[in-house]
Amino acid sequence: MALILQFTEINIIVPFRDLKCENLLLDVNNNIKISDFGFARRFEHGQLCRTFCGSAAYAAPEILQGIPYEPTGYDVWSIGVILYIMVGLSLFNLNQ
Repeated sequence: MALILQFTEINIIVPFRDLKCENLLLDVNNNIKISDFGFARRFEHGQLCRTFCGSAAYAAPEILQGIPYEPTGYDVWSIGVILYIMVGLSLFNLNQ
C-alpha cells in the first residue's frame, strides 16, 4: 500500500486524503486495491491544504485542529492508523 501511495504521490502528485480500512480491498491474489478517490486532488509540492476531509478516526492531529497541512502527510498518518489496526488493536476512543 505504501508503495502505491509513493508512486501516486511522486509521479502524479495526488494525495488520497481518505485512507481507511473501509477503502482497502483485496483481489483474488490478496493484493491491496485502494477504492474511493473522492477526496484525492492534484497539488503542487509544498502547497498546504486547509480542507478537512476523510474520516476523523484516521486524520492527523493538525487536520483535526484546523491547521493547514501537507497533504501527503495525511496519507502517511492514515497508513500508521491502518497498521495499528492490522496488528490487532482497535481504534482509540474519539470521545476522549
